[in-house]
Amino acid sequence: MSGILCLFLSALLVILAPDTTQAEAPLSAPRTVTAALQADYPPTCFKDPAKGVLQGFAIDLMDEVARRAGVKVRYVAGRTWQQSQEMLLDGRADVIPALTIDETRRKRFAFTSPIDILPISYIVRNDGMFNGLRSGMRVGVMRGSEAHMHLLDRNDVRLMPHDSLRRLLSGLLSGDLDIVLAPTPSMVKLALDLGLEGHLRILEPPVLEGVRAMAVRPGDSELLARLNRALGDFVGTPEYRAIYFKWWGKPKPFWTTARVAWVVGVTMVLCALAMGYWRYVSVLRLNRTLGQTLEQLERSRAELLRSGEYSRCLAQTADRERARSQAILEGIQDGISIQDREYRILYQNPHLIGMVGEHPGEQCYRAYQHKEAPCEGCPLTATFRDGLPHRAALNQACLKGTLYNDVLASPLRDEQGEIVSVITNIRDITSRKQMEDALHEQAMLLQQEVVERQQAQESLAAQQRQLEELNKILARGINEAVSELRHKDQMLIQQGRQAAMGEMIHNIAHQWRQPLNNVGLIIQNIQIALQSGKTDVGEINRDIASAMDSILHMSRTIDDFRSFFLQEREKRRFDVNQVVARSIELVAATLQDSNIQVEVISVNGASAVGYPNEYAQVLLNILGNARDALMERRVTAGRITIRTGTENGRSVVTIRDNGGGIAEDILPKVFDPYFTTKEPGKGTGIGLYMSKVIIEQHMEGRLSARNAEDGAEFRIEV
Repeated sequence: MSGILCLFLSALLVILAPDTTQAEAPLSAPRTVTAALQADYPPTCFKDPAKGVLQGFAIDLMDEVARRAGVKVRYVAGRTWQQSQEMLLDGRADVIPALTIDETRRKRFAFTSPIDILPISYIVRNDGMFNGLRSGMRVGVMRGSEAHMHLLDRNDVRLMPHDSLRRLLSGLLSGDLDIVLAPTPSMVKLALDLGLEGHLRILEPPVLEGVRAMAVRPGDSELLARLNRALGDFVGTPEYRAIYFKWWGKPKPFWTTARVAWVVGVTMVLCALAMGYWRYVSVLRLNRTLGQTLEQLERSRAELLRSGEYSRCLAQTADRERARSQAILEGIQDGISIQDREYRILYQNPHLIGMVGEHPGEQCYRAYQHKEAPCEGCPLTATFRDGLPHRAALNQACLKGTLYNDVLASPLRDEQGEIVSVITNIRDITSRKQMEDALHEQAMLLQQEVVERQQAQESLAAQQRQLEELNKILARGINEAVSELRHKDQMLIQQGRQAAMGEMIHNIAHQWRQPLNNVGLIIQNIQIALQSGKTDVGEINRDIASAMDSILHMSRTIDDFRSFFLQEREKRRFDVNQVVARSIELVAATLQDSNIQVEVISVNGASAVGYPNEYAQVLLNILGNARDALMERRVTAGRITIRTGTENGRSVVTIRDNGGGIAEDILPKVFDPYFTTKEPGKGTGIGLYMSKVIIEQHMEGRLSARNAEDGAEFRIEV
């Protein structure tokens, strides 16, 4: 029934489509086109077994559209829809009369306006075994169709494509397939024609809405325009509906005899039930009235109980808020006082009572100022007048004597917004006032002394000139000091680079030692061969090639060390793992000679923004210090572990050795300039200082050191 309903809805859309008059024949020259279809896809297209010719909805539709578009059409059939599409792409065909549109096909072809819409649903046998798609099912689809593309990503089902709707229907009914995803009208029409509609069940709602249109090659805009004009004049006309009903069948009328009888019977039953219900309601009406009265009385009693409970809750809430406010006011270290509009004191916090004593109910001007009227310039008066906060500095008689207080008055309003009282914050500023007075007195004495020595105007001018000169001297001194500090930093960095260069020369010697030995042995072999007269050209060529490889290796080593000292002018993003690998390669020979193993644990994607060469110089400084510590302490199984990663969007590199760590009393000093624990002549004390300047000042990162397990650990964050 669901499939027949889908067919009915599709036909209803066709019937309700606007009717247009037949378009005039196009003025362009006639053209012969080739239409490609699938040979077995009824009723869209199929081959008549008796006559051996193609027929179906798409054939009749294409013939009428071609006539209106002024083109002649001939038909070719592919075994599958995929073959029909390949014919269109390679030029064997010019148009596919009915092709469902999907994203892949939209990129490959140009489509006309739609010709119809086919719902695509799951179809199962009407035996109640399956009610939807589940894992492990055998799912049948038409090969290359939109349903096929829709299920390609489902790895939990067994997809079984077919080339024919008849085979698809046969496989479902025979049990070779558990479920089918196909156009509902096509499967329903085929089942109706074969008398098998009672064996199928359509699962609702549809999975897809298959919009079908005519497809042409993307470059054939002239044919696309012709077909679009013809379709616009044809779709929705009586001729179109006649073709549609011919192949898909007219929708069955909704009101059948059985349905009318069923509606009449239900109506009679409902009337009988309504009469019985009316009688029942009439009998119980008095009981309901009495019950409502009792319920109203019960609700009134419950409402009174809830009101009492609500009042108690409000009282408790008010008490909690009052206690909270009381605690806040008592905890404030300023004096707090609340006065009503008659200036009567309503509240004093403990701090104010300790200042002026307790005066509940008294006027504030009598209690605090010992006056009979409000003070002139009183902030309370101004706040009562305009409703805004006001501040004033007043002398007040307190228990500790007369104090100079800063008084801030703020209004307190009721629910209607009327000012009912004022809260004042009284802060003792006597010490600040005394200091200001003392400073003022000193200033007066100083001014008097200046006036006595020389005329005020000349003195002020001379002091101004002296001040300006002093400012200039101070500015020059500051600039010179800053310049000197920068010069010292540059000298330290340069010294660090020179020390690193010496270390690099030492590393070059280690890197070159083995290649030089190889070259020397090769030359001796050639000399011995020449002296003995047993020269083999092939062997000499191999020795020369081996010597050239060693020389090229030495040349690359020089290039690597030279690029290390290149000055970088601009920051750039670099791969931290690559810089770590390059740095280890530069000192690998010296570490191997010292029997020190290096372990690198890296995480891909660690990057930083800065100067890669300077970053490498920091790594080399730390690696060199770790090597020296391991050698000085004669660690038998020396090990350096390097870890790279990211934390909070920053790259993190940790370098840890097993050399016993750094003494706790000198750990905070390791980054100080000229601080070293090495013997005289073996360390400058600027390597770690220069490293910290590079990481934290040049690259806005962080360099730190700590003791971890059996050695020291340096952490670089950039």
